[in-house]
Amino acid sequence: MDFFDLTNYNTLEETAFIKHVCSRLELPPAELHKRLKNDCIERNFTSDLCTQIKSLFCYNCFTGSPPMLRKSKMTFYTRLLELLVAGPKGLDDLSLLLREYDYSARCSLVWTGDYFAYRCRTCGLTPSMSLCGRCFATGNHEGHDFNKFKSLCGGACDCGDAAVIRPSGICRFHGEDKVANRPEPPRELVAVLEFLLPSVFSALMFWFWEQCRGDSPIILTEDTVPLLFFLHRLHACGWVAQKLMADVLIDEQVFEDLLRASSGTPACQDFRTSVASDPSIFISDELEKSELHHRTLLDALLFTTVKLCFPEGLDTLLIGLLAVPEFKEKFLDSYVDHYSRMASTLMITARSRSGSSEASLQMNNRIVHVSVQLFSGEKPALRMVKERSVHYIIVQWIRNMFDHCHTARILQLGSTYNSELYEITNDSALRRRNFMVIFISVPHLFPQLSW
Repeated sequence: MDFFDLTNYNTLEETAFIKHVCSRLELPPAELHKRLKNDCIERNFTSDLCTQIKSLFCYNCFTGSPPMLRKSKMTFYTRLLELLVAGPKGLDDLSLLLREYDYSARCSLVWTGDYFAYRCRTCGLTPSMSLCGRCFATGNHEGHDFNKFKSLCGGACDCGDAAVIRPSGICRFHGEDKVANRPEPPRELVAVLEFLLPSVFSALMFWFWEQCRGDSPIILTEDTVPLLFFLHRLHACGWVAQKLMADVLIDEQVFEDLLRASSGTPACQDFRTSVASDPSIFISDELEKSELHHRTLLDALLFTTVKLCFPEGLDTLLIGLLAVPEFKEKFLDSYVDHYSRMASTLMITARSRSGSSEASLQMNNRIVHVSVQLFSGEKPALRMVKERSVHYIIVQWIRNMFDHCHTARILQLGSTYNSELYEITNDSALRRRNFMVIFISVPHLFPQLSW
């Protein structure tokens, strides 16, 4: 069923589109939501309605020609998605219901630059431990050595993360004790989300593949990518929505289904070619040069994040899901897989910087934003050393950065802060004592830096 057989899509309002869809399905908005919810609760996914909705949210539902239609499509689909998952009252009402089940071990608040956060040296196990205003205010820090600071790189609240904060500093909303008897939300709140999120994320991924084929810069705003910012709103609904989103992103079957459905398209073929390309990074004999393999939507989204120079909208969405332990483990592995791609992106950006140190600094800050969340705890950093030889990878990165700076003649007095070297020196892994003991004790590791 083609819902875009309208000729006036350029002037069509979102409410008019919803009315058009409901008319084609012969159901008023409230009844459409109710019927779909009941089918999903009963797992009757082969019903006529589920089949029609599933075909509507196919992998290429956001693409089309001309460009104005593509923009209208995502806007309309996002509004339809909100109706289907939340009903006529909208996502705000669903959020209130989901928050009744928002019991998580750690806080998931993410902030961008210029946010005022707190750091308690009495409670912190690492120098980079940070707390949002709410968690600091509802924790017990009386008489502690703390300060309020302006975050330049952005960050995320560490409340509840036992690797970086002592139990005494955790607020009353977080901690392992809050999830021991966590109640399950009723299926009527989550059934439609479970049904649609795999299709929605797959369609968004394919949209990114299409956009990456062009030469124009991709700017992620609520106007250009409304679905991405709807997902941010969904994330703000709390743990239940975050867990559903994270599970989809690390589900290998979801990504396999997307590749199978889109395999014959130029966008998918270009994506696979890009993944298989050589990042032009020197690899020593100590490390085998392995090909990059994507198994999940998380891998593909992280690759896209690197390729687009860490756009804030993608960056913060992924970081916001690190409160889900299984997702954080997968993200850490994928992040290390993409280390060489980050180095390549930094060097390419440096060559085309044209004197814009601000753009470079913003990208460096966003990389640090991710790295500090992954390596702030000692356990994950040491796991990456033992399992993935991340210390060798970092040295390769440093060597290539120095080689590039030496060749490009950009290593000048006062310039390192805004160069790619700034990101290396601010990597949280390098601030772990046990990590650095291993780092400096490996024979023949640092001679690689000579040229």
